[in-house]
Amino acid sequence: IKHIILSILVWTLAIETAGAILLYNTWAGMEELGWSTGETIWQSIFHSVSAFCNAGFSLNGNNLEGFTSSPATGVIIGTLIVLGGLGFMLLTVLGRNWVARMKSGRHKPLPVQVRFVLLITGILILAGWLFFLAFEWNNTLEGMTFLEKLGNGYLEAVSPRTAGFNTVPTSQLVPAVKWFFVILMFIGASPGGTGGGVKTTSIGLLFLSVRSLLQK
Repeated sequence: IKHIILSILVWTLAIETAGAILLYNTWAGMEELGWSTGETIWQSIFHSVSAFCNAGFSLNGNNLEGFTSSPATGVIIGTLIVLGGLGFMLLTVLGRNWVARMKSGRHKPLPVQVRFVLLITGILILAGWLFFLAFEWNNTLEGMTFLEKLGNGYLEAVSPRTAGFNTVPTSQLVPAVKWFFVILMFIGASPGGTGGGVKTTSIGLLFLSVRSLLQK
């Protein structure tokens, strides 16, 4: 139990600190925000914690809609959401595997569950990203630069599954995207993570079970 609690504390502090630093470096250069240094620090810490915990809470009245011109914001917040949703045990296994590989110089295969979670998570992120870009390219993303569209699309593809941040007005999304978001919200995060849902592994196993029955 002590090892599990220690692992949770270490990963939480390390990732949230790194996220806060990255957000501060991104937002400190955005003069249009009109924030003081202290307010920028507080905003960075709050949103880093909120994103990693998959809470989706923001200190701004329009959530993150004021950061559509900042692709880095979408990438940082989105990645924090993903890391929190992966689960602490998975992060610990990945960390130990990386350390062992650095020491021995040899590649050690990851456990099946870790590879399975990473595969399903990657598929969901990519599918959500491409789906959102395809349907919203000339709608909520219209007028943005290519990088801005990619950054906003990445966050919007990740956030519905477990968090709730948005950089574009949700009410203006096309119906197809809204329905796709419902599916992502149902799936949620991975076991042991900070998000909800029926879990990525459940959906993955359900898909494999159906495929197995169809092949018989």
